[in-house]
Amino acid sequence: MSFFDYIVVGAGINGTWAAAHLAKREHSVVLLEKFPLPHSRGSSHGASRIIRKVYPQPFFNDMMGPAYQQWHELEQECGEKFITSNGLLVFGTETGDTLKGMIGTFERSNNRDKCQVMGNDSLQRSYPMANFEPSAFGILDEEAGSIKADKSLKASIDHAKRHGVQVVDNYSVDGIISHSGLVRVQGGSMNNRKEFVGRGLVICPGPWAMDLLKILKFPLPLEAQRVPVYYFKYKDFLPCVFIYDSNGDYFYGIPENEYPGLLKLGSHEGIPTLADSRDQVDCSAIKKKVIEFIKRTFPGVDPKPAVEEVCMYTFPLPHSRGSSHGQSRIIRKAYRQPFFNEMMHSAYQQWHDLEEKVGMELMVPMGLLCFGDNSEYITSTIQTLKNAKRSSKVEFYDKLELEAAFPDINFLGDKRAAVQLGVTIKDSIEFTNLEWVGDNLVRIEGKGPGGISRFEAKGVVLCAGPWSMKVLEKIGMPVKMKAWKIPVTYFPCAQFMSKTFVYDNGVDHFYGVPDLEYPGLVKICRHIGDDTDPDERDHCDSTLTKAKVIDFVTRTFPTVDPRPVIEESCLYTMSPDDVPVLDRHPKFRNIVVGCGFSGTGFKLGPVTGEILALLVTDGNPIYDLRPFRYNRF
Repeated sequence: MSFFDYIVVGAGINGTWAAAHLAKREHSVVLLEKFPLPHSRGSSHGASRIIRKVYPQPFFNDMMGPAYQQWHELEQECGEKFITSNGLLVFGTETGDTLKGMIGTFERSNNRDKCQVMGNDSLQRSYPMANFEPSAFGILDEEAGSIKADKSLKASIDHAKRHGVQVVDNYSVDGIISHSGLVRVQGGSMNNRKEFVGRGLVICPGPWAMDLLKILKFPLPLEAQRVPVYYFKYKDFLPCVFIYDSNGDYFYGIPENEYPGLLKLGSHEGIPTLADSRDQVDCSAIKKKVIEFIKRTFPGVDPKPAVEEVCMYTFPLPHSRGSSHGQSRIIRKAYRQPFFNEMMHSAYQQWHDLEEKVGMELMVPMGLLCFGDNSEYITSTIQTLKNAKRSSKVEFYDKLELEAAFPDINFLGDKRAAVQLGVTIKDSIEFTNLEWVGDNLVRIEGKGPGGISRFEAKGVVLCAGPWSMKVLEKIGMPVKMKAWKIPVTYFPCAQFMSKTFVYDNGVDHFYGVPDLEYPGLVKICRHIGDDTDPDERDHCDSTLTKAKVIDFVTRTFPTVDPRPVIEESCLYTMSPDDVPVLDRHPKFRNIVVGCGFSGTGFKLGPVTGEILALLVTDGNPIYDLRPFRYNRF
């Protein structure tokens, strides 16, 4: 049991700032978060939000002035810009209550010099790239724009920590007891229960509010909604953020600010859901409305969404489009390839060094069980471990020993550290061109929200993940690789093994992680995915792969509900032999490539990163790099 002056539940943007303000008043504060941070299950994730001062409700107008001031103070504290003030155009017809309310508020506000009401002629003249209805009018808020949501949330959490807030994530609250002027909060994860006691409790759980308020017998008429978010390719678009309000329809859009070459456009309408069942909700009707709105309003926008995401109303950096996102990965020394086994000893050491540097536990040692039937994969892994130069703590089981040890199974026959070291990170820039000038100079060109960016360096390391094939083709270095979309599925369970596992039978390959990321849910996935283009992953049908995972769960784990309640995805870049390329360009020594990690790259990252750094600086890696050569295919 731990005592604090105050307990805050929910590390979204509101709970985080509540905790920070309590700590600034010299109170001890603990901030409890249901999921591992960062995550994409609530209402505060994503790359951007609209920010503005003009609202239909005057009380929001009064609050937004101080809100802007505190955001600017946080920007100065972090040395990072979160707000882009490119203006907000709100347009529609007289049937739009929001639009009418904003104009009424604007006429009474102190910001009238920063806003202008626009009639239909003015709209058409100022924004010829849009088709406005004949009766349309609007209001332009010149100070408004967008705010980087993920980045500002992370900065807010760091801000709270600097003022003494203790953040505890992966903590699901299931009990709240108030007695004798104190509040006791109970919860945790399946294998790690904790209690916190405080003089007061602040509850900001987002779409889980209904669940927690039931515990307190304090019901409110709230409803969680799943709100789809879409990103579209475009040739011509408004230079500012917009809101459209007419006849009950409410759409919004943000110019290219997150994914290069894509604009964000969605509906304010959502589908009612339970917070833990959002992945089973069908939003196709809303998607159809958004597409129809684009077709009739913005002729310069491709109406087929290139990226589809989700937010909850009541998963820039970080993002969830490549191969390094998500809440967890398996980490191990048990590999069938001896070179991976040897590299992982060094990788573990560097991961531990990083944990000490950032003061955070990144690895959870719970053991890994590899099992299967007539599997060459497991046989060769055992042989590698027995012949390894450096020993690992390993146990080997025959069939009877396995069944006795694990009765729950039916056996069948950081970026932060990089920045601290002086690395400059430029996100939202899409690689477009590379020019080799000489042994000491390479020019890179990329496109981002601010236009074309150009960089010069002594050398370049290319680690483009599933985009490697497209990037390397541009520099005359084609690779025989393909991108796989891997469904990542989470299942409810009453009881489960305490170890991660890998299953292989020579035909299929599955892996799983116990209750670690989402409380009460186990992660079970297939290591084989579906061919896709990384820019079209949201249109890839993974129904058959998902069915195979469910079939495996059904026949193997009787205590696991085979209906997944959370579905995410990851991208693998597969090489023909499942081994990555770590090599120099065949012509240019100062251009180095790391790609094709085949679902193995994350845990090896510290060592493969070191290898790439040595290659680009003409160093001498201690590892035999013949298995990783580009010309082996």
